[in-house]
Amino acid sequence: MNPFLETSRTLIRFVEKEDEDFLFELNSDPQVMEWISEGKPNTRQEIQDNMIRILERRKFYQDQYGDFVAILKETNKPIGWFCLRPPHDDKENYNLIEIGWRLKKSFWKKGLATEVSKALLDKALYDYQAPVVFAKTMKGNLASQNVMNRLGLQFIRDFQESLFPGTNKDAVWYEIELSEK
Repeated sequence: MNPFLETSRTLIRFVEKEDEDFLFELNSDPQVMEWISEGKPNTRQEIQDNMIRILERRKFYQDQYGDFVAILKETNKPIGWFCLRPPHDDKENYNLIEIGWRLKKSFWKKGLATEVSKALLDKALYDYQAPVVFAKTMKGNLASQNVMNRLGLQFIRDFQESLFPGTNKDAVWYEIELSEK
């Protein structure tokens, strides 16, 4: 495997077609999906449809931005999905880069979301000179907000998240500017 990035405990690589089963497993856990779909797991068809978009996005961004899988070096097994990319609704806006994560429950509270996200954040800010990197989550998702704070992102605003299904749309937006680093 040729990693995109490496941390002390993980290898970070682009999502590949063979990750479909892992993503299905990850997105089938109601606790993992609690703040994304109010706990409703993705269907196999939804994962397959997402996989098409993920692979197209990687090609569009020419292996610079996209969706990633973090592999734990100790076991050589995937632990989570991560993204580093322009916003969905403005895919050519390289001045505003989104960072996001979703980990298997067995890897929660081990500092891995922060570790992998820090490597991706540094890549965006220092290597790509992204002026602003942002993260968003549902207002009640304090665990993700804690990761955002540990990464040095600052709370910017509350907003209504239209991209996630479900009735609760209350979300928060955090960001960091290159000039702040």
